[in-house]
Amino acid sequence: MPFQPLDKLVVLDLDGTLLDDSFHIPSRSVAYLKTLKEKGFDLVLSSGRPYRAMREYYDLLELKTPIITHNGAYTFIPGDDSFPPQEFKFPKDEVKRIIKESKEHFFSCIVESENNIYLAKDDPFIEQYFPYKKTKHFIGDIENILDEDVFTLVFGYKENMADLIGKSIEKNPKLKCRRWTGVPYEEGHINGVTKGSSLAHIIRHLGYKKENIIAIGDSDNDYEMLSLSGISFTMKNTRSETMKNSFLMAEDDNNHEGVRKTLERIIGK
Repeated sequence: MPFQPLDKLVVLDLDGTLLDDSFHIPSRSVAYLKTLKEKGFDLVLSSGRPYRAMREYYDLLELKTPIITHNGAYTFIPGDDSFPPQEFKFPKDEVKRIIKESKEHFFSCIVESENNIYLAKDDPFIEQYFPYKKTKHFIGDIENILDEDVFTLVFGYKENMADLIGKSIEKNPKLKCRRWTGVPYEEGHINGVTKGSSLAHIIRHLGYKKENIIAIGDSDNDYEMLSLSGISFTMKNTRSETMKNSFLMAEDDNNHEGVRKTLERIIGK
């Protein structure tokens, strides 16, 4: 049966927001989030992760709503073709160019399509967010083995080399580079493709009104999504001054159920 939206919407980032530092959603938060439908709210999960790394949380919360993956590069409802998916990919020739120009500057790289994952080497850190070991993947010279456009373009950069990789990415005026907070990784993204642009796509097709949307996130890649929402919070654990200065502060951090506590205050227990 096609998804039938309710009048109101909660949009949640995962890492650093809904998930604690062990990548879990506390049981009390799970129980509360499952009650949102009774309170008239749909729930959308939004992340830089691929769907395969979000599915356990989507299923745990028993969702049938749209899901925002790859920082907005792919938005869809799993198993529901009535909702038009939206996707944006990096052209394979550009990915190969960037990797060729940057191979001396990175120690790790991952790119992926909907069905295939390509890595320069094994990377336990990347495995936490882009799990590949139990999925079809290729390890080696990406420049030579890649044969399709991809959603993901992530680099682990060598010391003092981030700017050089960024310059290679941004030679293409349609692409931008974004550094990850606190770790030596950065990613390419397509101009105008954000979690916010995905939320706008969801709003267009499902009819939510801005004043009926609550969004919570912690990082700069959540900024556009929170800006598009009627009530927006950043987590107490945020490291971004932009987020601190732009949005309301959540009730607590991600390790102390800041999402649940904030929603209980706004929506009720």
